[in-house]
Amino acid sequence: MSPRQRSLAAFALVLALAAGLVVSVRKATPSELRVYTLAAERMMGGEPVYRVGELKPFTYPPFFALPFVPLALLPEPLHKGLFFLLNAGMLGVILAVLARRVRPLAAPPAARSDGPRLGHFWLAVGLVAGWHVNTVFEKQTHDFIVFLLLALCIDRWAAGRDGAAGVLAGLATACKATPALFVLPFLLQRRWRALFAMGLSAIAASFVPDLVFPASDGQSWAVTWYHDYARGVQLGESAATPGEWTAWNILNQNLAGTVYRLSTPVVETVGQFDVSLWAPDHGTVRALTTGVQVAVLALLVLACRGGSVGPDGWRAVGIGGATLAAMVLLSPWSSKTHFCVLLVPVAFCLGHLFFIRPDRLVTALMVSCGVIGLLTAKDVWGRPLVNALLARGSVTWCALLCLVASVRILLQDDSQCANVLAEKPAHPRAGQAPSPPPGPAS
Repeated sequence: MSPRQRSLAAFALVLALAAGLVVSVRKATPSELRVYTLAAERMMGGEPVYRVGELKPFTYPPFFALPFVPLALLPEPLHKGLFFLLNAGMLGVILAVLARRVRPLAAPPAARSDGPRLGHFWLAVGLVAGWHVNTVFEKQTHDFIVFLLLALCIDRWAAGRDGAAGVLAGLATACKATPALFVLPFLLQRRWRALFAMGLSAIAASFVPDLVFPASDGQSWAVTWYHDYARGVQLGESAATPGEWTAWNILNQNLAGTVYRLSTPVVETVGQFDVSLWAPDHGTVRALTTGVQVAVLALLVLACRGGSVGPDGWRAVGIGGATLAAMVLLSPWSSKTHFCVLLVPVAFCLGHLFFIRPDRLVTALMVSCGVIGLLTAKDVWGRPLVNALLARGSVTWCALLCLVASVRILLQDDSQCANVLAEKPAHPRAGQAPSPPPGPAS
C-alpha cells in the first residue's frame, strides 16, 4: 500500500468513526447500555443487582458488571459516545487478531502471484458477517467484550500459549457463562494447561465482585445470579424467566427458541404471530429440542477430533470458530447481537476457500449465510419481513451454516493446508530479523 493509499485509508477510517459517533449519540432507539451501567451503579452501592421482573433486568454473571464501573462513574451524557469508541476499538483488535492468522495464508508465493488478494477476502467476510457485527453498534450491547476475550483466547491457542488461552476463556466464562463450552475443545485436544487455567480464572473472577463491592445483604453476587437465572435453565427448553425471557420471542435466535416457535401455535398479538409448522405436545417439542442440541454438540466433537492444532495454528481458528457458532446456538438466550462471533467461522471458511482449496459445498453454505444475513437488516427490507424471517430462525440458520461449513473443512485432510503454508514466504516475529537468504553451495 502506497503512502497516499495509507493516508486515504486513515482519512476514511476517521470519517467513519466520526459519523458513527454522531449517529450513536443521537440515536433515538432504545440502547442496552443503560442496563449495564445501572447494574454497575447498583453493585458499587451494594444494592440488589438481580431484580427478576424488572422491565430490563441485568441477567449476566456479576463479573460482567465490573467492566462498566468506569463508565458508570462518568456523566451519563458521555456514555453513548465513549461506548461507541470502545466498541470500535475492540472490533479493531478482533480484526487485527484475525488478520494475523489469515496473513500467512494470503501471502502468495512467486508461482501464484496472481492468486486471490487479501482485500477481496476481507470484502467477502464483510458481506457475509458484517450484518451480524453491525447489530452490536445498533443496540450498543456488551457483546464485543466477550468476543474480544474469546478472539484473543483463540489467537493465544493458535500460538501455542495454552495457559493464556485458558485464562482468557475463563474470564469470558465469568462474564457470560456460555463460553464454558470451550472446555470441550480443550478437553478433546488434550490442552490440560488451558483447562486448568480456564477453571481457575473463571472461579476466581466470579468472586472478585464480592471482594470489591460486597452486597449489603451479605449474599454472594454469584450465588444470587445462579439462584435467580442460571438455575432455571433446562436442557431442551426455551428459556422463560418472568420479566426477561419468554419462550416465544423472535429476539431469541438460539436452537431452543427457534424450535419452540416453529412447533408451537400461538394467538397472534403485537410482536407475536403464528409461524408453527406443526403442533406436537410439550414432551415431543422438548425431545426434538434436546435432539438438535445434542446434534450440535456432536458436530463440535467432530470438529475437535478432526486433527490436532498444527504449528501454524490455523486449525485452532477453525475449532474456535466452530465453538463460537455452537455457543450461540446452545446458549439459553441468544439475541441477534450475540451472533457477531460468527465473524470468526466466516473468516475461517472464506480463508480456506480463498487461499487453500475451493469447495463447492462450503461455497454454497457461505453464500447462503450471506444472503440470510442480509435479510436480517430491518433498515433495508423493513420490519415486517425481517421479523417474519426472525420468527423462523433466520439468524439461527446462519450459525448452523457456519458450524457445518467449519466442520466440513476441519474433517478434511489438512495436508494441503500445510503444503500451502510451506510455499509461503516466512513472516518473522516482531523484533526478529528475517533469515538471510541461503548462500551458494560449497
